[in-house]
Amino acid sequence: MIAYPEMQMPQVCEEAYEQSLAPRHPWYLRSLFWGLIKTVGHREDFMENLCGRNDDKLLQPILDLLSL
Repeated sequence: MIAYPEMQMPQVCEEAYEQSLAPRHPWYLRSLFWGLIKTVGHREDFMENLCGRNDDKLLQPILDLLSL
């Protein structure tokens, strides 16, 4: 999300899923995922729910934790 701010949330979720979990899931779970991805909201809403406002700089502490 940070590297490609122009990408929409469904695209971000799809790419993350394809690179991480899809190879380990059977076809029926992948099909379920594709149905659920259509319910993903907008990037701005996600950022606001996660950080309290739509500001990518607020994600830095989360990224620092994930890199431990």
